[in-house]
Amino acid sequence: MKVAIKEALKGESAGEIPVGAVIYYIIAYLFKQTLVVGYFLTFVVGPLIYVSIKLLNATQKSYYSHISIVLKLVLLAGMLSLLLYSFILK
Repeated sequence: MKVAIKEALKGESAGEIPVGAVIYYIIAYLFKQTLVVGYFLTFVVGPLIYVSIKLLNATQKSYYSHISIVLKLVLLAGMLSLLLYSFILK
């Protein structure tokens, strides 16, 4: 499985496109709210970059389990970010 992932990732990292899209959204729409930008960089973008790096070196089931937990936390942080939209839209 690791060989198939590495073959699919030749030339580009799998995490570059989603992380790039999140960073573009932050810059385009949220740059004026520093609290919101800090939240997204800390709880969404940072862990996504971490997962991208860890995914390339994952060799055991425990590594994939750790990556799964981190991605679930990113998902939770994304859902909790919906609470910030009342602050963003002011």
